[in-house]
Amino acid sequence: MNMETRHFYLQICVRLDHFSDITKGLWR
Repeated sequence: MNMETRHFYLQICVRLDHFSDITKGLWR
């Protein structure tokens, strides 16, 4: 796995994490 691919996956993980936080906030 090269650096660019790793960076790409990291960005997706961060966005998913952010998305789950937003969803939790909406359900409260």
